[in-house]
Formats: sequence, structure tokens, C-alpha cells
Amino acid sequence: MSLKVCLPWKKPRKIEKITRNAKETAHLLGHLALFNSLEKVCREYGEGKISCPPRTYISLPEHGHLFSMVASAHDITVHKLILVNPNNRKRDLPLVHSEVRVYDSKSGESILLLDGPTVTERRTAVLSAVGMRHLCSAPPSEGMLIGTGKLAISHLQAFNILFPNVSFWIKATSEAKAKEFCRKHSSIGVELRPCTSNVVPESVDVVITMTSSTNPVYSEPAIAGRLLIGVGTCNPNASEIFADTVRSSQVVIDEKTGGINEAGDLLQANIDWSEVHSLSDILTSQPDFSRPIFFKTVGCAAWDLAAARVAIDTAR
Repeated sequence: MSLKVCLPWKKPRKIEKITRNAKETAHLLGHLALFNSLEKVCREYGEGKISCPPRTYISLPEHGHLFSMVASAHDITVHKLILVNPNNRKRDLPLVHSEVRVYDSKSGESILLLDGPTVTERRTAVLSAVGMRHLCSAPPSEGMLIGTGKLAISHLQAFNILFPNVSFWIKATSEAKAKEFCRKHSSIGVELRPCTSNVVPESVDVVITMTSSTNPVYSEPAIAGRLLIGVGTCNPNASEIFADTVRSSQVVIDEKTGGINEAGDLLQANIDWSEVHSLSDILTSQPDFSRPIFFKTVGCAAWDLAAARVAIDTAR
């Protein structure tokens, strides 16, 4: 009888064993494997084989928010929880707490718990690489990152593996910050140069914005042959890209359902959503490379599912 009473304690120990911290999660998410998984999941999502409703949220005290993101396929189901509290900086705590729990779709058993911020940073960076693979008319040789936060670092780590021959200009809020970023992260392996001008060099064939700015950080005219990727903001009232640049571009978005409510770059430009292509469309038919292309990513749980598949395969 005592044995039966004690049996439930085994479940928490099993959860502990499959819980991965940030370092362990990163180890499970190889860039090349994640690239291939994202392409496959993107196709499956476009074919209706993956269920991924729009993210939902509730308000928390002190202007915080809790976001819930779910996606399900024939093999696994993922649920990401994200808690954001602006006042955590005063507490010397992370602004964001997040986790991705993975379930067996048939049995409902919880099989893995991953560090949420690591999953988000890595799959976001690799998704940009997927966009570069399919939306650049020729292999890129020179790029520019606008922003120097964690997403910039995760993008460079991904590009070092997936696009090792591409060098990058770094643009920050000041020349000093750009130089410091280049110095600090030169060991990643990507050739870095600080951008000391407000004008993007003509040789740049891909620009990626990854800031939290509510106002445009890129206002140059749209140019055919230069891919523009907007990663940073998913606020309907904010935009990183000048509206005229967006309107002059062929627009592709990673996930259209969520983007209609969240993609501020597109909403602020009042674009015609019937002319917006999803990334899954582009994987089956090439874009018009004679026109400028703007690729906007807002993220969704389907991309977390792609990461979870890689983590499971690596852990086996």
C-alpha cells in the first residue's frame, strides 16, 4: 500500500530528467538540422498538416503579459508559454521567462521541456536563413544587421554555419556600440564591420532589422536584388521599415494568420493582404526576382515544433 502511495513521485523526477536548460537546449538544436526541419514544417503547415492557431495572451500585473502558443502535428504537440514583465529589470531578473513543452500527440505524454528564449532565438535566426535561401536571387555575399541584441548574436551564429561566406556590416544606435559589438563577437567566425554611415553600402544584398524600435530604422528605397528581412518588432503599432519601402516591395511573411494582427511593418504601410505571400507559397514557387522583396517574420508555434523535432532526434 505504501508503494502505491509513493508511485506518483516518479513523475516529477521524469520531468526533471527531460528538462533542458539554455545551454542544453542550444546543444540539441543544430543549425543545419533546424534549417531542414523548418523547411519541412513550413511545407507541412502550408499543406494543412500542422494546426497552429494564433497566439493568445492575457495581461499580468505591472503591465506584464502572458502569451500562449500551440502547434500540433501527427507526431508531436508543442506549447510555448512566454511571460513578459517590464519591471523585471528593476529586480535584476530577465525581462522574459519562457518554456516550450513538447507532448506526444497520440498519448498526450509530456516528453521534453526546452528553454523558451533559446528556442525562439535559434529558430528565428535560422528562419531568416531559410528566407535568404529562397528569396535571394543569387547567393548573398554581403549583409547588414541593424540591431545588436541577442537576436543579432543568434543570427551570426546561424550564418557562420549556413552562410559562411557572407560578411556583415553592423549598425547600432551609435558608432561606438557597433564597433564594440564587432570586437566582442569577432570570435563567432563571421567577418564583421561596423557601419559608420547612415547610408547602406551598395554592395549589401541582404539587410536584417532586429530592433525593438517603434519607429523605422531603415528608410532607404526598395531595391531589386537586395533582400530586406524584418525580424524585430511584432507590435501592430510599431514598424522598423519605412512604409514607402514596404509598399514598393513584394511582401512575403512567415505566417500570415498571426501577421494580420501583429506585423506592424505591414499594417502601418496599409498593404493589401491579398498580395502578401506566405513563406510556404515561396517554397513551392519562386518570387518575382525583378522586384524588391521584403520578408517579414512574426514567428509562430509551428516553428517551435520544427525545433522540437530536431531536439528529440538529437537527444535520441
